[in-house]
Amino acid sequence: MEGSSRLVMMPQHTAINGLTTMAPNLALSKHVLIQDMISSKLQDDKALKDDDIAKIAECSDRTVRRIRSNLLLFGSTKAPSNGAGRPKTITPPMLTALHDQLTIDPCMRLSDMAAFLQKRVRR
Repeated sequence: MEGSSRLVMMPQHTAINGLTTMAPNLALSKHVLIQDMISSKLQDDKALKDDDIAKIAECSDRTVRRIRSNLLLFGSTKAPSNGAGRPKTITPPMLTALHDQLTIDPCMRLSDMAAFLQKRVRR
């Protein structure tokens, strides 16, 4: 491929202390700008193309397509979170019972709280 002058779009990464990090999240103002341009595109036949929207918002056309998909699927420019972390093991009724018990005995040790909850669950 010698002599090829093809432009390759690379993800926007930043090198900090030799480590590569991803580009920062898109600003809320740009989300609003892209959403407005997408909605005007749906209302008008002569609207901007994805590439043009991306140039105006200073982002990639892939970002514009992702935001459009999120608008159609979720009604928002951002997808809902997936809920990271360990699932909760204490249910709301268990938490209420523990709260009530702690109002009676506020100096309960952690082991006593665990024993109390185990008794409540076995019932």
